[in-house]
Amino acid sequence: MVQHPPRHPRCAHSGLYVPLTVKLSIDEIHSFPIPIFSLDINVMHLELTGVTLVDFTDDCPNATSTDYSRMTAPTLEILFRTPSRVNALIDLPHSFVSRIKHLIIYDTDMTVWLANRIMTNTMNSLESLQIRNILKERPTNWFECDFTLLRKLNHIEFYVILGHRGTENFQLLASAALSSIIDFFTKNPTAARIRRFSIRFIRFWGTGPIPDWRPYLDNLAAISSWHEVDRILDGVRGSTSMLAKFIVSLGLGLTQRDSQRYLSEHPDDLEWRRSIDEMQIAWQEKVHAIMPLASRWGVLVARNILDVET
Repeated sequence: MVQHPPRHPRCAHSGLYVPLTVKLSIDEIHSFPIPIFSLDINVMHLELTGVTLVDFTDDCPNATSTDYSRMTAPTLEILFRTPSRVNALIDLPHSFVSRIKHLIIYDTDMTVWLANRIMTNTMNSLESLQIRNILKERPTNWFECDFTLLRKLNHIEFYVILGHRGTENFQLLASAALSSIIDFFTKNPTAARIRRFSIRFIRFWGTGPIPDWRPYLDNLAAISSWHEVDRILDGVRGSTSMLAKFIVSLGLGLTQRDSQRYLSEHPDDLEWRRSIDEMQIAWQEKVHAIMPLASRWGVLVARNILDVET
């Protein structure tokens, strides 16, 4: 660790200096002091999960008078199910939150509520919003936002984790996810004008030799809600001159474990990798049938994404 002289002698935390951290996950920690976020550090990806914050500590009794402009975190990922005082961090003057470029949220009600506040404070910096759908039984209570005010936002992605249940459940799970996405656009019609829109479906293929992916793709493509998503996005494209600005991406993703298996190129997994490649090719052929309007305008792509985060 590189040492750096503290700028705030009263705060013992300020004596710490880490020039760059790729990813920092703070998970289920209670009474985490807000002044920690005044450190002179650059965290490329900060993940806050179930953290309970406190405004002050013995080392730094006045959190509001601390300089929060030094910390940067281009990507912020949050998941909260209960109140946690994160709103206090969001509202602090010059907080790193006001300068984030990429926001990843999960569709719990508390997280969604916080996301609206974050986007309000990042109108001049936010470039992408990823919503990870955890497929709750009840619908998400979506926020309402005027996305035209988010000047730099150019990508909205729904990251749908389908788990590893039986094939008969996949159509129900994916249908529920698409209904939630339609509800999101109903509450936020201006979101459909964002340049790039993506849906990524993730499922776990297990440790078996060759996945039986054909019923999975057939059920996924048979959902009638695809046409409603297609219609919503088509309704805001306007003139032909606007089409070059739009990209609609429907992707099949692999979990981190499956991604590592795919990339390892182990000889025993050769047939498994070939099957995954065949699945991706078959999906590319199906997407044009489920989104005919986007396909007709040439803005539809099928992207296959490996999740290689550790």
